[in-house]
Amino acid sequence: EFTNNDIELFSPMYGSFIIELKEEVNEPKLVNLGNTTSQKQIVVKGNTLDLEELIEIWKAPLEKVFPTKAESAFTEIENVLSKNTCNIVAHTKFAKPRVYIPTFPGTNCEYDSAKAFEDAGGIISSTVFKNLKPENIEESIEKIAEEIKKAQIIMIPRRI
Repeated sequence: EFTNNDIELFSPMYGSFIIELKEEVNEPKLVNLGNTTSQKQIVVKGNTLDLEELIEIWKAPLEKVFPTKAESAFTEIENVLSKNTCNIVAHTKFAKPRVYIPTFPGTNCEYDSAKAFEDAGGIISSTVFKNLKPENIEESIEKIAEEIKKAQIIMIPRRI
């Protein structure tokens, strides 16, 4: 319940906070806006707004995009069976996919990604791209090319 009618509630008050206190505090920088009540309503300048009604109004514009209520709990699904079979077969069989994760300076999420691929059953290979000396760069490029040839998945970490 807003009891302070001297403040324009919807005007910009940059750097301000609204806080709830158990007891009255005599501090010149604090302005009392009103009181917290147990009713599910907001009272502003004598006008009462029902919170349940306000929530429905707030949710209405997105109801078509993100429905919160189903039209019907049960719908009949047509059972369609096909007699066609799929004859696609992989040329090479892998028990577990090999995942290569190159680590570059300034990238992030290599460890989390490796853990996720391991949890999903992948075999992880990871190398650090060294760039301190020209010969390190050449070695790193050769190592990356070698690892890419062995991998079925290449995961490029994101740059921070």
